[in-house]
Amino acid sequence: MLDHRDAFYLGYIKRIHGLQGELEVVLDTDNPQAYKKKESVWIEIHNHLVPFFIDRIVIKGHSAIIKFKNIDTRDQFEPLVGCSIWLPLTDLPPISDPNKFYFHELVGLTAIDQQKGEIGVIKEVMDHLKQPVLVIEQGKKEIMLPLIDEFVSHIDREKRKLFVACPSGLIELYLEE
Repeated sequence: MLDHRDAFYLGYIKRIHGLQGELEVVLDTDNPQAYKKKESVWIEIHNHLVPFFIDRIVIKGHSAIIKFKNIDTRDQFEPLVGCSIWLPLTDLPPISDPNKFYFHELVGLTAIDQQKGEIGVIKEVMDHLKQPVLVIEQGKKEIMLPLIDEFVSHIDREKRKLFVACPSGLIELYLEE
């Protein structure tokens, strides 16, 4: 069984497509073509990830039309509309740029600001907002840092550190009593 901690969100089922039991899926990825040969996906149903095997998939821009095996009637595929689709972290394509990263890689890294030095450990990346935000834990306080290119200097995976350049006054805003 796949757990959410070992998976990444790929997209969601938007609607039924046609009369053949196909579903339109919105893909939340920079490279939808990387997933055109998938044999299976995991669909979140009642907070559990359930495997579904793919009969055929056609990628169209940032959408896909998917026909799942053994799902042939409207009663079978209609409840899937609106459900999110997940894949194991092992299915993520490799990143060629050493300063790029997947959000899940940041959790547990120590954030180092170029002016303040060590500011804390990254507890979470909130990526459901318009702008992804790092939640950095410093003792009993949390620092929220927008995750934008201008604030991130580089990542050192071996030393488990993310180097950032916080705007002046941002860290103090969270640490003041």
